[in-house]
Amino acid sequence: MKGVVIFDVDGTLDDEKSSWRLLYSTRDQVALSDQRFAAFAAGDIDYESLVELTVEDLRRLKLNRKDIDQLKMNLRPKPEAEAVIKKLKEMGWEVAAVSAGVCNLIDELVSSMGIVLRFCNSLEFDESGVVCCAKIAVNPTKKDVVIDDICRYLSLPLEAVVTVGDHAMDFSMFRKSGHYLVFDGGQGPCDDGIGGHISSLKEVPDWIERWENQKRT
Repeated sequence: MKGVVIFDVDGTLDDEKSSWRLLYSTRDQVALSDQRFAAFAAGDIDYESLVELTVEDLRRLKLNRKDIDQLKMNLRPKPEAEAVIKKLKEMGWEVAAVSAGVCNLIDELVSSMGIVLRFCNSLEFDESGVVCCAKIAVNPTKKDVVIDDICRYLSLPLEAVVTVGDHAMDFSMFRKSGHYLVFDGGQGPCDDGIGGHISSLKEVPDWIERWENQKRT
């Protein structure tokens, strides 16, 4: 194994920018979702409080398993995702996904792309099937913690990590990476010699081959 390529999910492996926001859309409450996230982004609340408020909202809106099953049917990976992941594995790289999104929505999608090692946050339900609580596995501002866990599990140094994301919230995992790639339109400091911008997942293997060649020279 040469290393591990770790992908964000929402907006990176699929076109849905936020699986949490998607949940609110089932009740036409996207504006409320945006309001909650804005408070978090501004530092008015921490991530645990954001999730707690979100769960309260979803309970009040009576979001249930059937709603989530319906949403899952409409989620699609980016057209090139599966082929890119297959190529990375053929090149000798492990592939993982780290998302602050909702496992209940994205887990099957990510699994269908051939990614076994994946981390995300999960919703739980009461006896009537309505959302009642959540388990936080990934804080979007602390993805570096999960990167450390993956490296320990795979017995890899941080230098052997490539991360791919599209959002400012991915900064923490970019900083922990040997190399990183940011989608065009995303925010990321790519002038540090270890990062780059991409407009398609198809470019990921090319960037990795370029970095591998640089190591050999």
